[in-house]
Amino acid sequence: MVKFKKAFLVHNEVPDIAARTALKEIEKMLRAKKISCKKKASSILLKEDLPANALIIIVGTDGTFLQTCKYVTNQQVIFIGLESHSSVCTLQDFSILELSKLQSIIEGNYSEKVRQRLLVSINGFPLEEPVLNEAFFGSEKAYLLSEYEIQFGDKREVQKSSGVLIATGTGSTSWFSSAGGKPFSCELNEARFLVREIHVGPTKQKPAILYGRIIDSPETKFELIAKKEEMILALDSASPRYLTKGDKITINLSKNPLHALCPKV
Repeated sequence: MVKFKKAFLVHNEVPDIAARTALKEIEKMLRAKKISCKKKASSILLKEDLPANALIIIVGTDGTFLQTCKYVTNQQVIFIGLESHSSVCTLQDFSILELSKLQSIIEGNYSEKVRQRLLVSINGFPLEEPVLNEAFFGSEKAYLLSEYEIQFGDKREVQKSSGVLIATGTGSTSWFSSAGGKPFSCELNEARFLVREIHVGPTKQKPAILYGRIIDSPETKFELIAKKEEMILALDSASPRYLTKGDKITINLSKNPLHALCPKV
């Protein structure tokens, strides 16, 4: 077990009274263990704020977690949810009402959960920020068909649909599941994609590439090429990246999965 020497505490921008009390309690707990600590709101967080060897403790909602984790490389993280926003804390390992679990973790009594992430490239250039939940490729306007070329392994075809979702196990329980995908473990070394509401043309021949598993293998090479303007790429439901006709999106598993510390049961 790692002996923690420093921590970085990330919180949502306007914490309520309960959250402010919890933050003070966490800082007190860390000081008692002689763990140095700095803190910052997620809305103004920069990648260079996160020390390389620090324990990253995140207190907030799923949005706080996703905003912070895009800057996390090899650091270990702990996610503590807000009791007042429990409906948007689906990724939490425990809440601010259970800080004894944090105490247990910093004393070395924890297990590590590895959450796989996605590496997304545009026209051969990898994006710096890994994707924890899902990537969406589709039309900027939901009521317009997406037009693209899709490659999976050695198969390639042109499609029209409502867009394509590519999810990790972490993201598979939310949008991916609502779109008809089957949830799977966040620790599986794979991602999965599904094509939403495929358009079948006059020939009535249904396209073949509708669903699949992306693993670290050339046999599951996954690419999308925009065939019209006004297409977007949205990562973890954040601000979309606008694409132009001919842009090529490649998606692989990240070499840097997220290492989350959880209290032992």
